[in-house]
Amino acid sequence: MSMSADEVCLGCMAKRTEEDTCPVCGWIHGTGNESHMHLQPGTMLNDKYLIGKALGQGGFGVTYLGWDINLKLKLAVKEYMPQDLASRALGDSQVSVYTMGLSDQYEYGLEKFLLEAQTLAQFEGHPNIVSVRDFFRANGTAYIVMSYIEGITLKEYVQSNDNRLPVDKTIGIVMPVLDALKEVHQVGILHRDISPDNVFITSKGQVILIDFGAARQAIGEKGRSLSIVLKPGYTPEEQYRSKGIQGPWTDIYAVGAMIYRVLCAQMPPESLDRLEEDTLAPPSHLGVEITPAQESAILKAMAVRASDRFQSVEEFQQALLSDRPVSYEPEKPVKTSGASAPMPPPTGEVFSGKAKASPVKPIYLAVAGAVAVLLIVVGFVMSRDGDDGGTAVANDSETTVETGEALADNLDPDLVEEDQTPDAIPDQLSEGSFEYQNGTYTGEHHNDLPEGFGVWEGPDGEVYEGEWHNGLPHGQGVLNGADGDVYDGEWAYGNREGYGVYVSANNVRYAGEWINNRRNGRGTEVWPNGAEYTGEYKDDMRHGQGIYTWANGDSYNGEWRDGFQHGHGVLTYANGQTREGQWVNNEFQE
Repeated sequence: MSMSADEVCLGCMAKRTEEDTCPVCGWIHGTGNESHMHLQPGTMLNDKYLIGKALGQGGFGVTYLGWDINLKLKLAVKEYMPQDLASRALGDSQVSVYTMGLSDQYEYGLEKFLLEAQTLAQFEGHPNIVSVRDFFRANGTAYIVMSYIEGITLKEYVQSNDNRLPVDKTIGIVMPVLDALKEVHQVGILHRDISPDNVFITSKGQVILIDFGAARQAIGEKGRSLSIVLKPGYTPEEQYRSKGIQGPWTDIYAVGAMIYRVLCAQMPPESLDRLEEDTLAPPSHLGVEITPAQESAILKAMAVRASDRFQSVEEFQQALLSDRPVSYEPEKPVKTSGASAPMPPPTGEVFSGKAKASPVKPIYLAVAGAVAVLLIVVGFVMSRDGDDGGTAVANDSETTVETGEALADNLDPDLVEEDQTPDAIPDQLSEGSFEYQNGTYTGEHHNDLPEGFGVWEGPDGEVYEGEWHNGLPHGQGVLNGADGDVYDGEWAYGNREGYGVYVSANNVRYAGEWINNRRNGRGTEVWPNGAEYTGEYKDDMRHGQGIYTWANGDSYNGEWRDGFQHGHGVLTYANGQTREGQWVNNEFQE
């Protein structure tokens, strides 16, 4: 005879006693859901899965404690719930898309979510891959039923061991992760979100890789400027670009970064920052006892350019276990005056074959610099209890702002390599129309360079209209991108500088201060679902004091550092409950 919701504790699925509080886990019977985005505890799915408390929520899904009423088995049930696209009304199980215009992206991500479940199900029984037991559609969304794992994450394990592990123990944990990746890569699946949060160590010492990110990536590919939740430090540069080629080398970078974090007790520099100047310190320089062979393997795995990394998991495993250092010559970063945006490797879709090398091209106009790769972090997603499991998290995600990329690529680098000391505007300007940098310029000019006011139409349909000086946007101007995104504001020598308003193609709006093509100073970002952030930025990251308000009315008011909730802050739920105190890298310090 199966148990009903009245017979089990929905906080741990132990048999319920007559007491109001569960003696096993402390759950108070009758407790409702923490958010209207969650299913109500006690909901029944597919006529056999009893839903308990929410274990965690990320930008793309909610994970619940579950109970198979027929097999009497504790499970984990993951629900597809992309916060940028859909929600559910209070007390309702049905999920609804915000607008009809987002339905294609929602359905595309849902299909990928189910396809991933179907593919991973073939690895049922693999000792290092989370077991998928069932998957189905219901409530306008989809669910994946997985084995429930007792244990802790690698992140928690490291924290309990003075925040770092020795080399041999670290490699012993990482090898099963690589074994898992080797299997899934053979069927064309990438994880795309490897970090200590997603490596689980069971109570019996078994290492399991969890939380694959197919739906997360799929929505990014389909919507382009929607959320792709990325973890700074673990994410290679190609994941920040909508056209970046991803492959086994993408997951290899993340594993290398994870090893680095565990060994060195500090995060590696962001891959985007390393493109211009690589400041990655070898572990041995940070006091880590490590062999030259092990260190060279880790550094090669973390090479900035995909073509410089190991191209397969087997190569990486062999190098980690070898006593001979690997050798490679990474392509040196190129620094230019003005802003620069590296463009490696070549454009394309998810992996096929080997990553190719590509030269670094200086980009210095419109969305120049890091803005062309990681501007507007438009898909900013605030997550509860981690990305599908953890504590309150604010995750940055990418919007690849393609406004002006072609314009930037087509301009002459010598324009920005010259001395940028302001010159006097000539007294007499000519007017006319002529070919300029692979496009057409119409307006005032001097010595065959735009000067004064004019309009440039690019080869892909992008248009800049505004003031120019020495052939570069300078003053007030509007750039309309080929994909429909717009920047209207101040420019200085081809860079966004001063106050400006950016509106993405999917109607995410940032209004605020810019320095050197990046958001620096105060600004406000507003999302179509009603979410909003107002506060300080530093180099495109929330840094300083700021307030983020979720679409459901929850809000965080406090300090930020490098894009994370860090320092003193108050998390206020829509129901009036608060959590105030210190935060470190998105985690509340109990």
